[in-house]
Amino acid sequence: MGKLHAKVNESLRSAADIQIILHQGYPVGYFWLKHHPRLDFATCEIYVIGVLEKFREIGVGGFLVSEALKRMQVLGCERAWVYTDETNTRARSLYQRFGFVLDFIEEL
Repeated sequence: MGKLHAKVNESLRSAADIQIILHQGYPVGYFWLKHHPRLDFATCEIYVIGVLEKFREIGVGGFLVSEALKRMQVLGCERAWVYTDETNTRARSLYQRFGFVLDFIEEL
């Protein structure tokens, strides 16, 4: 748990950088923003988006991306990026609907 806490604290500017959405009082999805202050421009990354499986394909992911981008605007971010696995076609399609474009593919 200590490593997780350290990872969270390294990039958070405020608790609002992690947002959890609830349905009938239960968490169904969340986003986590990560800041990259060492770059020459204000950049935020949608570091993680998670949606419980039974709430996928009904717009929860799109809502989370929209809310994450709004939060980035409030923070004054000039650029946004996401990273996802090449094989995660659902996530890539979601991000592309919001205007994200493929920048590079990294082979491990």
